Amino acid sequence: MSQTADTQPERKSQGRDFIGSWRLIVTPVQGAPAPVLMTCNADGTLISSPLPVEPQLGSPDAVLFVSSGHGVWETTGPDTGRCTFVGMAANGQGHPFGSATINSTATLGPDGQSFAGSYHATISDPEGSIMATEDGTVKATRIVVEGT
Repeated sequence: MSQTADTQPERKSQGRDFIGSWRLIVTPVQGAPAPVLMTCNADGTLISSPLPVEPQLGSPDAVLFVSSGHGVWETTGPDTGRCTFVGMAANGQGHPFGSATINSTATLGPDGQSFAGSYHATISDPEGSIMATEDGTVKATRIVVEGT
């Protein structure tokens, strides 16, 4: 079924806003940089995909299996925005470990093909008690169509 111009989803992005898909490097204040993929949708929803396995907090020999993050984003100015999203984690036996709620702010680069900002993460156990917090920076480049 083909769509007419009247029924196609509105595409607001002209490459000068946050709408689209991004390659991020997330760098905690204490820790190593990590790659993340993220998509900001025109309807204000957001999906973030970190590496699927991460070291477990306070247990260097154990790992956590991490979900994609789901949340929302909004513009706060002509070239600034903020987002909040939540991801979940399970331990090596598949039992819920907890969740992370990430709040981030960012400034779009002048060409609309990059952004940089900071984040604050709150890590909670399955009952909602805070286990840890983390702060850091984020740098991103837009994923663009390549080839012919």
